[in-house]
Amino acid sequence: MKQSNNQVGEKVLVLGAGQLGASVLASLVPAV
Repeated sequence: MKQSNNQVGEKVLVLGAGQLGASVLASLVPAV
């Protein structure tokens, strides 16, 4: 149970980081 819960947390973290990176990239690209 703990293992799958850990995996879900990791997925959420990766998704959140990906979204954040995408928005940062999107705001940087026009500046360049």
